[in-house]
Amino acid sequence: MGNTKLEPPPFIKTSEFAKLLQIQPDSLRKTLYRTGNYFGVRPQRLPNGRLGWPREQVMNLVYGKGHAIASEAEGVHK
Repeated sequence: MGNTKLEPPPFIKTSEFAKLLQIQPDSLRKTLYRTGNYFGVRPQRLPNGRLGWPREQVMNLVYGKGHAIASEAEGVHK
């Protein structure tokens, strides 16, 4: 077996993003619909109709650009 590393999906759900921010998902959606983003993070509409928040941007917002978790998320997409 090779040295395979599972990569997280490039998007996270609204409920996961809200949990990281310790807010209600509806608060996140309200801000999105009012301003078009949440502190600069813009979701994409996924094929299933749900919103997908870019994991790298979310981790940078939540943990800061230099934080280890944010750096790991960046490494996944490089």
